[in-house]
Amino acid sequence: MTDAERAAFWRGKRVLVTGGAGFLGSALCHRLAAVGARVTALDAMMEDGGANIANLEGASVLLVRGDIREMELNSLAQDVDVLFNMAAQTSHMGGQRDPVADIAINAVAQVRLIRGDAGGGAEGDRRARLDPPVLRQAAAPPGR
Repeated sequence: MTDAERAAFWRGKRVLVTGGAGFLGSALCHRLAAVGARVTALDAMMEDGGANIANLEGASVLLVRGDIREMELNSLAQDVDVLFNMAAQTSHMGGQRDPVADIAINAVAQVRLIRGDAGGGAEGDRRARLDPPVLRQAAAPPGR
């Protein structure tokens, strides 16, 4: 795929990047915005994390401050064409200090996001769109 074809693909796409103010997420946001995507970055801006509002300077990106553990995400993700999930608690020491928060961020919130039940209410079409068939098959052992 050429650069022009890649840019044409992303132009006008509505993209949500969780963890969008972190090191990797912000680089992704910059690149997507540069090729014409309409980018929303969601980040909890946790004190011990790598998120920094300065990481998004110069990019045409909407920053929403919120924690994927607690936030109602369905309205934010509504009509999104592509979701990049970069949100994570990446500190080894942070995980040791508070393993429950580590699991809540790196496991529970991730499953909630993938399943599409990120905020209560009717899941319907969101669940069908966000829950890949491979994950549905893996959810229940064969024969059950």
